[in-house]
Amino acid sequence: MKTMKFKPTTIQWSSRIHPDEREMVPARMQSYLQQETPNFIVEHRTLCKDGGYKWVLVRGQALWEQDGAPVRMVLQDISDRKQTEEALKNK
Repeated sequence: MKTMKFKPTTIQWSSRIHPDEREMVPARMQSYLQQETPNFIVEHRTLCKDGGYKWVLVRGQALWEQDGAPVRMVLQDISDRKQTEEALKNK
């Protein structure tokens, strides 16, 4: 698993989401952060420094502060897996 070399803010992270997923991803996150769903897991494309997009898997198992604020979320690069899935679909 590759880890990001920077710690983006929510605004920086959401601005990097591919336009096709910009509504879905924040909606799922909001549902999780409001504790309406038990977990947060979503696959989406994210803009990279080179201008291309990579598929990432975002999982949230938040640790909640006493004030209700979440502490941590994780990104996992799944581009290779998504490329393999696409290649298999197109056979």
